[in-house]
Order: sequence, then C-alpha cells, then structure tokens
Amino acid sequence: MDKRLLRPRDYEVAQRLPMLRTTHKPASLAIVRNEQNDVLAVRRPSPPHEFVVPGGEVERGETPEEAALRELREETNVRGRRAQLVWASTSPTDGRQVYVVVVLRWSGTALPLEGENVAWMKERALVEQAGRYANFHRQMFKAEHAARGGTRQR
Repeated sequence: MDKRLLRPRDYEVAQRLPMLRTTHKPASLAIVRNEQNDVLAVRRPSPPHEFVVPGGEVERGETPEEAALRELREETNVRGRRAQLVWASTSPTDGRQVYVVVVLRWSGTALPLEGENVAWMKERALVEQAGRYANFHRQMFKAEHAARGGTRQR
C-alpha cells in the first residue's frame, strides 16, 4: 500500500466492487496505543481465543471509523475521539472486507465489557500469539506505521 491514506469514500466504492462482496458484513478494527506504545487487545470469545484488536461489524449507515469507535467503546469502555482509516483488506477466515482504523485520541480505562479479557500488549507479543491471524496483524501494523509517518513502533 502506498502512503496515501484511505478516504471515507473508499469504503463506499469498495462495497460496489463485486470481488469484495461477501455474505458477511464488513468489519472495522481499532488500533489503540497507550503512552508505553502497547496495543489494546481483547481476547476472542470463540476458539482458539487469541487476543486481537477491538472491532466488529460495520452497521448500515456507519463509516469504518464510526464502527471502530463504537466497537471499541462497547468492548473495552475506551472512548475514541479521533480516528483515521489506514488500511483495508479481506479477512483471512471468511473473506469479508476488513477496515483498520487508528485511534489517535482516546480516553477511559480499558475494561472487559463484553466478557472478554482486555489487555495492553506489546505489538510483537500480539502478533506472535495471533495464530492464523499473525500475517494479517503484521500487515495491519505495517499500514499503521506507514500512516504514522513510517516509524516502526514496537
């Protein structure tokens, strides 16, 4: 991906492309970092129960940014104030369109609101335990770093 950021309209265009249509609603993921540069993660409720960044389905009428911020709040109690869409791909498991959003400003204390565990993790540890999602996580973080000006944060 080049260093240009995805525009909100890119979401609308992607929905019209036949190769990106699936029977699943698109999903949006939120990357949140704390002052120590750790990544906020939630444990998936279904096996194999790995940690992933918060996220979920994009509801009708929502932008990927709005969906990521809503899911972040619903899953972790963290309220995002400013978000930026940085990457779009397909899910490695079900082929749905997945949008990745970086949360640039946030507040709150991370709590497990939907029964999942919530943790602040080092990027490398999150990728290493991600199992079938490891490559997806690597690509997602690469896009995040490019959007933040090319700096690798670990």
